Amino acid sequence: MPRKSIKRKHVEVLWEMLEERVTHRELRMMTGRRDAVADRLDFTLLERIQRLESRRYLHQSKYRMSSKYIFEEDMKAIANGDVQPWLNADEFLQKYRMSKANFHKLVNKIRDCEVFQTPYGKTPQFPVEYQLMVFLHYVGTLGVTNPGSRNEFRIGHGTANVFRKRDSFDYYGRKCRYSFSVPIVCDDKRRIRYYLAGWPGSAHDNRIWKNCDLYRNASERFSALQYLFGDSAYECCQHMVAAFRNYDSHPMARDKEQFNMALGSPRVLSEHTIGMLKGRFPWLQSMRNKITDDPNSRRKVVSIIGACIILHDFLIEETTLEEDKFLWEDDDDKSTLTSQEPLGDDDELNQPIPEWATGDACRMQLQQYILELRNH
Repeated sequence: MPRKSIKRKHVEVLWEMLEERVTHRELRMMTGRRDAVADRLDFTLLERIQRLESRRYLHQSKYRMSSKYIFEEDMKAIANGDVQPWLNADEFLQKYRMSKANFHKLVNKIRDCEVFQTPYGKTPQFPVEYQLMVFLHYVGTLGVTNPGSRNEFRIGHGTANVFRKRDSFDYYGRKCRYSFSVPIVCDDKRRIRYYLAGWPGSAHDNRIWKNCDLYRNASERFSALQYLFGDSAYECCQHMVAAFRNYDSHPMARDKEQFNMALGSPRVLSEHTIGMLKGRFPWLQSMRNKITDDPNSRRKVVSIIGACIILHDFLIEETTLEEDKFLWEDDDDKSTLTSQEPLGDDDELNQPIPEWATGDACRMQLQQYILELRNH
């Protein structure tokens, strides 16, 4: 049961006092006695109740304003005489997970969004730049909390929470911690083309796949020659080519092992994509959010995950390799697919799989093609 605020308790006490005084007033009227002082006190008490109910808090606290805006200090780009900017280019990149140039590009893209427009008669919002800085610091810092954002930028707890918004047991996953399962589909540039957030960490990958839009509406999402690569957790179908599962009871056949090795090269891109996403936004590694029975608690986390993915795709297009250096420990992780000559129309892989074929027909076709390449 929700706890009553101090203001609500205070108002209820005043209402009880007023009801008792109204009873005495009715008795005075029935007996013909008049008491101007008591009547004045009744109206004064009613006005006080109405005034309290129109306010958000029992006592209006005084605003505390920092003597120095952190936002302005962090945004300074040009030295003033002998005084250098508080954050140089690398420090800004580390704190806000993108360069100043990309930061300003992003601000220009979202500045006209409805959420940043102040309704008529309302208190003007903080600049879009300031709100974006609070959000980027939140998702770009491991384990940051609401007090952490407040102390970093010297803003109120409620203000920090509003800035970020503009943007159970089932959740106990196989890694022995509470989590979300968020499958992604990425391309060879590590851009995330599709994702599904909201499933609990205990949900199996194949179960999520069979309940997502890509699977349920495959005829609308894929052409006859298009399919995805997945690990052995997925079940093969016309548009999903999964790796062979390795059972401990008996060794894997050599042709299946070779197929898994060939499939690993393009599939590792998805691991790199997830690594880049979590490396740039460490909040995804440790979400300090409480999940309750209230659906809004999950929607908040899902919306932040979506915002991180949108930022990831934006920065894939805009960010240089040097700006991404803090995401990787070595250059070996930056492997890419080697471009190949397009296949001819009569090539085996360009022959569509019949609809009546078994679920692993596409995998068998690809496996046979890889085997023939290795034998030549």
